[in-house]
Formats: sequence, structure tokens, C-alpha cells
Amino acid sequence: MKILAPISNLSELSPLIKNGADEFYMGIFSKSWFKQNKFFNPLNRRYTAQSNVLDTQEAGKIIEQAKNQNKPVYVTFNTNTNFSGKSVIINELENIIKLKPEAIIARDPVIIKLIRKLDKSLPIYLSSLDQVVNTQAAKFWHENFNITKFILPRNLNLAEIRKITQELPQFEFELFIYNDDCFNNIDGLCSSIHYQKHAGLDINFVCHRENLYKNQDQNLQEKFININHNKSLCNACLFFHLKDIPNIKSAKIVGRDKSIDEKIKLVQFLKQARSLVSKENDFNKFQKNTRMLHKLIFKNTYCQNCPYAPTT
Repeated sequence: MKILAPISNLSELSPLIKNGADEFYMGIFSKSWFKQNKFFNPLNRRYTAQSNVLDTQEAGKIIEQAKNQNKPVYVTFNTNTNFSGKSVIINELENIIKLKPEAIIARDPVIIKLIRKLDKSLPIYLSSLDQVVNTQAAKFWHENFNITKFILPRNLNLAEIRKITQELPQFEFELFIYNDDCFNNIDGLCSSIHYQKHAGLDINFVCHRENLYKNQDQNLQEKFININHNKSLCNACLFFHLKDIPNIKSAKIVGRDKSIDEKIKLVQFLKQARSLVSKENDFNKFQKNTRMLHKLIFKNTYCQNCPYAPTT
């Protein structure tokens, strides 16, 4: 599996490559889009400046310089077409296609059709938000939209990941190897705006699930918080569990809004965790060494509650 790292500006490219990133993904907030929409209608579900490349020219330089080092770059465009007209979407897509990214990550059928109309050969990777949780769903997207790579949703367990990927060897897959407050939730039902923590708002719940508890007592809400905060962001154990499945190509780091120092640490950790797979055949030993590595790099033990135990 290649380590797929988030990138938000050109200055991040060299240090991330140096520390082990194999490929990149980014969101773009063009000047024309920002002038009309500010940060309240994002094209890639990330609302903040630090989550996006803010200049199309800079995005082009990232793609070009990464390509010169054999590092592909994917552009995230996983919004819905809930705007007044398609012309503004088409304009943004045309600008992105001109940059010649390796692929566009999309979720909306209308947007996918627009991409296909503008460029029949550009690869489209299906977002995890489309909840491809079985082989028939993957076949549907391939037959109707020529999708050949799928980003698996976080809520799949090991058995489900194995079933889909092994029964569809003709397709490629990507999974989340390190999350950012998305604790193996149901991606297709995600209601987070990824904005509250940057706006200084006092919202205590991950995503917007507090709405589910409006008619419940405070005790249940506190339990919900504890359940989420006790879970691990780290899925590095997937390197071990899925090492025998060749069509899982990418292991994605979530966190386009993270600082470059945080991104470098994540890449370093995952590169070393991946290398442990070839050195250790026993999962318990692999897990122990990975947790020690996590504590060494991050100075914390957030890697303790593995969501992918051997029995899942």
C-alpha cells in the first residue's frame, strides 16, 4: 500500500516526499470560487483556508513538481450539486482538468457525468461518501460511470474489506489508515461541516450527532462523547491484516488542515509501521511494536484501542 498524504500548499511537497509520502491528494479553493462563495460552499467538504490550496496556479505547480518525482496527485471534488446552476461547477472542473491531476475524487453522479463529458480519459475515484459496501455497488459504478478505483468507507470491518477487494481483483481500492475525528463512522451519513473547530465554536460532539440526543438526558450524551473520544484515530494494523491483497493500493491519511509538522509525523509513523509488516509475522508483536512507535513519535497512546482486532 502506498502512503497517501494530504497537501495544502507547495512548500509541503518536498518535506513530505523526503519523509516517505508516496502520493498526494488536495482540495482547491480557486480565487473565482472564493470570491463568490467564500468558505461556505466548499467543493471538497473542507471549509477552511488551511485545508485547501488557495491558488489554481500553485495547485498546478504541486501537480507538476510531484509528477516530476513520480508522485501522483489527486484532486478532491466530492461535493454535491446543490447550487443554483451547473455553469460554475463546469468552470471549476475545466480549470482542474487543465492542471492534469492523476485523478479526481468525486461522489455526485451529476458531477461525475460532467467530468466524463469534459474529459473521457481522466480517471475518477469514487469517494467513500458513496458507501460502496458490497461488490454489486462497485459494479454499478463501473458499468455506469467507468469507475475503476473505490475509496472504501470507514465503517467496513476486515471481513467486508476482504470480501469486496478479493472478489473484485479487476478494481483498485483505497482505505483510511489514519483518521481525524471520524471514528469509523458511516461515511454516507456524515453530516459534519468540518468547520466548527476552526471557527471557535463551542461544539462538544464529533460531527453533528448531538442532534440525535436532543430528547435524551445529559448522561447519554456524555456516554456518547466518551465512546468517541476513547476510540483510536490509528488504523495502521490494516497494513498487517491486508498485506496479502494487492489491489488495495492506497492508505490515506486524513487531515488536510493539519500543520506540516503533524503531516510529517504521520507520514514517518506510517512508513515505519508499514515496514514492520515484512519483519514480523505475529500480529500481536506487530501491534505492540506499532504502539511503541506511535508513542515514540507522537508522545501519546492514542493508538491503544485498535478498531481492527484479529477477530473482526
